[in-house]
Amino acid sequence: KDLKYLHDVEREVGNDKCNITFAIPQCEYDGGDCCPYEIHLSPSFGDGKCDGGIYNTEGCLHDNEDCKAFNDLYRNCPNEDLVGTTNVRLGNGICEGGGYDIEECGYEFGDCGKAQIGQDILLYGVQSTSSEIIDFNMLMSSDGSTIIVDMYRTDKFGDYDQVPN
Repeated sequence: KDLKYLHDVEREVGNDKCNITFAIPQCEYDGGDCCPYEIHLSPSFGDGKCDGGIYNTEGCLHDNEDCKAFNDLYRNCPNEDLVGTTNVRLGNGICEGGGYDIEECGYEFGDCGKAQIGQDILLYGVQSTSSEIIDFNMLMSSDGSTIIVDMYRTDKFGDYDQVPN
């Protein structure tokens, strides 16, 4: 790509102000001013999956264009207002919540049901060698910020145990 249009590079890049002209990979997203290094150097940046939050902003080239389909479809989604949202992957089948679960964002690109209360919860590392269902209880704080999972029929390694703890 021809970069002759860039002027005052030394003065502009990395001056703690995002200049969108320099928000390109060749200028390290304005020296990290438009898209922080921990974002654009992250393995999930530009990995083919649309991440929300600061990833899906103009300064981060909308997750290095991973969010193009989402942004084309949901032009009224307030992406710039949702920069503080973390750990939201749009269109992955899991409702993470965090602000994108509104009509303007397609209820998190189809991950959340219309007016869904709560979130989908995945329990990693829980396995059963038995045909019985793994029993567990869940408690959630009223604001949804804390979840307690009690798997009383699993041992300390998460494996199914016939004898409740």
